[in-house]
Amino acid sequence: MSRTARIMILALFGLFFALAALGLIIILFVFPFDKPGAYALGLAVGVAVSAIKVVLMEQSLNKIADMGETGAGANARAYGAAQVLVRNALTVGILIPAFLFKNIISPWGVIIGVLSIQLSALITGYALSKESAKI
Repeated sequence: MSRTARIMILALFGLFFALAALGLIIILFVFPFDKPGAYALGLAVGVAVSAIKVVLMEQSLNKIADMGETGAGANARAYGAAQVLVRNALTVGILIPAFLFKNIISPWGVIIGVLSIQLSALITGYALSKESAKI
């Protein structure tokens, strides 16, 4: 696994704790009728799916780069498109059960966890730019 992927996954788990604390505070004081356990479980599942997507994305990018070097450009594009569909199917595959079993797993927690990949990418970019500025 590359350094960038490791930083993104660490950022995801750091975000998990921050978003869990923030969400639980909101649930306890603003919306006391929601279940904090369902939110925490949804957030954990969403962040785990995001971490899996980071690993899948890195693997597919490495394979596409290898395909490009061998002259299989059309195959690389098709493979890349298929991998995007796999990652999106993974996201949808976890959101549907979250909406069906709202008492067990909070859809809001899953959505926030899945979207945390965007924030982890920003944090990773910032961390890597600070690191390269030191060199």
